[in-house]
Amino acid sequence: MIDLKKNDINVPEESLQDSKHSQALSKLKNDQLDFLVTPELLESLLQKHQGFFEGVNSFDFDIFEFQAKVGRKMQMPFMATTLLRQNNLQQVVDFQKYLQFFAQVYNRYNRHVQYHNDLHGSDVAQHAHFILQTQKLGALAQFNDLDTLSLLVAALCHDVQHDGFNNKYHKTTNSEVCQMYGDEHIQENLHAAQTLKLLENPDCDFLSGKFSRGDVKTIKKRIAQSIIFTDIATMKKLREEFQTHLDLNAIVDGANQAKIIDNSSPLATEKTKQLVCSTVLHACDISTNLREFQTSLTWTDLLFQEFFHQGDMEKQQGLEVSMMCDRETTKIASGQAGFIQFVILPIFKQMAQVVPNIAKVQIASGNRNIDLWKARAEFLDARSIKKLQAESSDKKEATKPLALKQKGEPLASVEESQEDLKQSV
Repeated sequence: MIDLKKNDINVPEESLQDSKHSQALSKLKNDQLDFLVTPELLESLLQKHQGFFEGVNSFDFDIFEFQAKVGRKMQMPFMATTLLRQNNLQQVVDFQKYLQFFAQVYNRYNRHVQYHNDLHGSDVAQHAHFILQTQKLGALAQFNDLDTLSLLVAALCHDVQHDGFNNKYHKTTNSEVCQMYGDEHIQENLHAAQTLKLLENPDCDFLSGKFSRGDVKTIKKRIAQSIIFTDIATMKKLREEFQTHLDLNAIVDGANQAKIIDNSSPLATEKTKQLVCSTVLHACDISTNLREFQTSLTWTDLLFQEFFHQGDMEKQQGLEVSMMCDRETTKIASGQAGFIQFVILPIFKQMAQVVPNIAKVQIASGNRNIDLWKARAEFLDARSIKKLQAESSDKKEATKPLALKQKGEPLASVEESQEDLKQSV
């Protein structure tokens, strides 16, 4: 469990300058924005694209199309606002400070990081919203405004300031981030701490004056613990705890689903609501391979660009290359079917015991993608998924821009970015 007092601090910019992976860390001096988010601007975008934005209630949602509509800078504050409205939460926050908060969250995400960036944060939040609202888990779990807001904020912020390197790398190199946040849940402690620190900024504190002090404390704790449980190292513990809760209450195929929250005491209620939040966020965080196949291909490409960059750095530094990070040996396609089957689907199958519709949507989509990956694996190697993207582009362009970089840098298409990978080995 995160120590809120210990971790509610900023990583000093100067302490990161000599890091071995300093090129992968963004500057943390983000107090000044180079753009202004206003309610009027958001309202004009809502009116312009109203029909499209209703798609946030669908599992077919595509974050890449979303950001193409509103622009990269606007996508996170706009997603945050769209989800706020879809959940009727406009009146429970200070809206101007809410906008400023998510503009700053956008600033703190590293856009040069291929996968763990602001687009991933928004994508995860949309999936969490879909489960809560469209699939009705929020109602079953008796979520109030505090509960829903906590989970959505945690989802949007869960990878803020991720530098593109995993916890193993930070621990092995004893990085400054590791020294500051300890050798467990290193990145997750950073993400949670930065989120809570930003909420302490008077210009970004959208909770004070809207919630009681006790509720603000609960929201912050809920956000922090949910983010901590996105660490893949917590998966076994989380799944065991959730399964135990299902078994104790005989929750199977929708039967006894109302018992998902234990109301025997205030402590039990809070504990089980936290369990639901952590489970949903963890599941959504690893779920990109459940999306429509072409969209999942885009995410897979981005993920392995990030992984292979870490592997290259580990080779340069004489370190053992982390699993799935060696561009010379990693078999991307053959590994995806197994990841869906043995990592992603088990936690969704647990949630389907509470919400049977999950079996019809996410699990069915995952099984389809398993078959598609297996059928096409022989055509792919560790360095290119271009052939598969071309085969699967009947609904979407195969050259969708992927390498969404910092301001002033050109965008790379799927073919360009993959050709770079192919020629670099």
